[in-house]
Parts: sequence; structure tokens; C-alpha cells
Amino acid sequence: MIRSYARWQDVVPGDLRGHCAVVIDVLRWSTVVVTALHNGADAVEAYATPEEVRIRAADFDPMRVLLGGERGNVALPGFDVGNSPQKYGHGRVLGRTVLTTTTNGTNGLLAAREAASVLVGAFVNLDALAIALTAESRRGLPIALIACGQAGEPADEDLACAGAIATRLGAAVTDVPTDRACALWARTGRDAAKAVAEAPHAASLRDAGFGEDLAFAARVGALPCVPRAVAPHRLLAATGLAAG
Repeated sequence: MIRSYARWQDVVPGDLRGHCAVVIDVLRWSTVVVTALHNGADAVEAYATPEEVRIRAADFDPMRVLLGGERGNVALPGFDVGNSPQKYGHGRVLGRTVLTTTTNGTNGLLAAREAASVLVGAFVNLDALAIALTAESRRGLPIALIACGQAGEPADEDLACAGAIATRLGAAVTDVPTDRACALWARTGRDAAKAVAEAPHAASLRDAGFGEDLAFAARVGALPCVPRAVAPHRLLAATGLAAG
């Protein structure tokens, strides 16, 4: 059974209890998290504000932590990197905890905190995610897809990704948002590159000089990594889910 949210703000307290929630922010937080963990980060943590990240960073050896984040596509002052997934390569993240704060994705993770299980989804980990979600369904957990949105509005790239996940699972759809997400995915011809490139948010990223991130984020199944929340703020690469 699958249900969806078109924005993280639509999640109502209590809705996600007993569910497996999937947080989707294709452009670009979800793609960053998958990339960082795939490339050897010890963990990724998410916070609502830059101030929280700076406070948390004081708990680490400076050589073992990386600060990443943005507001309005712009890297934050004093942070090591912005929100471009291509900046989270093996040499930069290996053995480090990545502390993140972004406009949408980090809030999506915090909105999902009541769920029984919380995973992070994107096009780049679609194949591994589908296997993990099949395992979660077999455990009896209904699936809730949280398309984080952009600036308080639904984001086509997130909805298309939710539609791709729901289509891949083939489970019973229980609500209108999931139907719409599946229809949007079908209208793209099930083409992630098209879904990402034609999304309104893509234009602002191109204008800001991040056009290469669009192709990076549209590589379906490129990274066999499923981030899983082990605490409200903390994500690790999941183990034991994909075998389902």
C-alpha cells in the first residue's frame, strides 16, 4: 500500500506512524545524501538551520566532519561545500560525518521522524530503493512517499520520482497524490532525464551554474545505496534491507 505527499509541509503529525517513509528531494538534497554515503561518508546528518549545523560541528574533530548546505541554491558562508552532489566525492567525504542543511530536503527528513522506518530516495538509487521498499512491505509496513517540493510548492522532479518508485513497486495506490505522481511519471515517458530537465526548479539551477547537477541527478539506479535514518537527524547507508 502506497500513499504520497506533494510537499513536506503536507505531512500531518501522526500520519506516518507505522509507515516506511521515503524522503525525496531530487534537486538536490536526496541525491547528495545518497552520493555521500555511497562514497564512504560515515554518516549524514540533517538540520533545519545553519546555526544548528555549526553547533553540532563543534562535537567533532574538524578533520572528521564536513559542513554542506545551501539557501536558495547558494552555498552557506563558512560551510565546506554547497548542495551540489558532485562535490561529495570519495576523497572529500570518506570517513567523515556530513552535516547538512538545505531549503527543502532536510525539513522533509524532520517531517518524517514519526515513521517506523525512514529512507531517502532519488533517481540515482531507484533500483536499490525498490528492493529495500519491497522488503519493508513484506515486514507489513505501508509506504509513504514524501516529495519535498520547492519553495512551498510541489516540485515536478520529486513527484516524478515518487511516481517512478510507486510504478516500480506496483503496489496498491491509496490516494490522489500518488495517482498524480504516477501520471506525471508516465507523461515523461518514464524518462528521468526529461523529468529533471523540464522541471521548473531546473531552470534556476542552470541559471546559478549548476546545470551539470541535473544530468547527475537523473542517472537512474547509478548508486546502489539506500540511506536510512537511525535517529531523527542521522542517516547511515542501510544494511539488511536490500536482501528482503
